[in-house]
Amino acid sequence: MSDHSVKSRLDWQDADWAKHLNCPVSKIPEYKKILDENFLTAIERDKQSGQYSFALYSYDVAPSGFTRLRLSATGNKSFTNLLDAVRDANNIISCWELSDFWAKAFDVPKQAVQMLLIRQK
Repeated sequence: MSDHSVKSRLDWQDADWAKHLNCPVSKIPEYKKILDENFLTAIERDKQSGQYSFALYSYDVAPSGFTRLRLSATGNKSFTNLLDAVRDANNIISCWELSDFWAKAFDVPKQAVQMLLIRQK
């Protein structure tokens, strides 16, 4: 597991993530669930240009219980090729860390957000 490239991270198992996050393996499913309940990663295609780009959404739950997606981040590049957009998105995600506030709020390690990698081949 000495190779920490994005390509290798796509194949990581829970034990690999636990080592990277310095936590027990038993915590990884919990962290994944928290991320899945709060974030959505997407590769979107612009209808006019046909270009693909990365977007990160967070779920926003209103007091009424209504849930909507809020755009939280986007890639700064667009691509004609879907796989290039996926690679760019994963490069972006693999460098992310949550702020201290959000890591504490979600009760996850700061680097847990890196598990949001897009797995598309």
